[in-house]
Amino acid sequence: MSTSDANKRLMRRYFDEVWNQKNLAVLDEIISPDHIRFEAGAPQELRGPEGVKQFIQTYMTAFPDAQLIVEDLFAEGDKVAVRWLFRGTHQGYLRDIPPTGNVVTNPGMTIAHIVDGKMVQYWTSWDTLMLMAQLSLL
Repeated sequence: MSTSDANKRLMRRYFDEVWNQKNLAVLDEIISPDHIRFEAGAPQELRGPEGVKQFIQTYMTAFPDAQLIVEDLFAEGDKVAVRWLFRGTHQGYLRDIPPTGNVVTNPGMTIAHIVDGKMVQYWTSWDTLMLMAQLSLL
């Protein structure tokens, strides 16, 4: 199996097992302790498996039925690009936003840098303005 294929498989695990099956323990296997996650518009970077777990838990609490659907997955060498779609019902607090009961559908893209079978960097961008509109906050 090529490095690109192995890296694509790792990213599938991230979306399928972590987000869709709600298995945060997988992050200890696929996220480097030195990992840095960057998100457009986010106030700070997330570091290591624990930082990523906290971030994901925030969204799992707010959207307990959340699913991330991988629409495209490309890999070359140690980089993987994913175009995905987030779907979920806002049933819990999202930071200080009380539950609205609204169903949201929001596209995003991620590029991950993978070294020795672990994500070391991760850049993601998604339409937070669209999310706020779907939560009736605009």
